[in-house]
Amino acid sequence: GLKLYNENLLQAALAEFLSSRELYATRAATKNAAVCLQSLGRFDESLEMFEALFREVPTVRPADKTVAQKAITELRTRVGAIEMGE
Repeated sequence: GLKLYNENLLQAALAEFLSSRELYATRAATKNAAVCLQSLGRFDESLEMFEALFREVPTVRPADKTVAQKAITELRTRVGAIEMGE
C-alpha cells in the first residue's frame, strides 16, 4: 500500500490498506487508510477512519496521535451532519 501511495496510485493504495484492515486492524493500516481517504477528498470516511484509530487501536504512538488529532480537527470543519426530526 505504501509503495502505491508514494506512486500517487491512491485508489490502489486504499484498497491495499482496507484489505489489510479486514485481516487485522493495525495502527499502520488504519492510519494509512485514513490519510489515503483524506488525499482522495473522501473527508467523511477519512474522519471516521481517524476516529477508528483511537477506538480500535489500544496504543497509538505519540506522533500518530498528533497527526490524527490534527486531521480530525481539520476534517470536522469539512464534514457536517444533518439531524432529521419527526
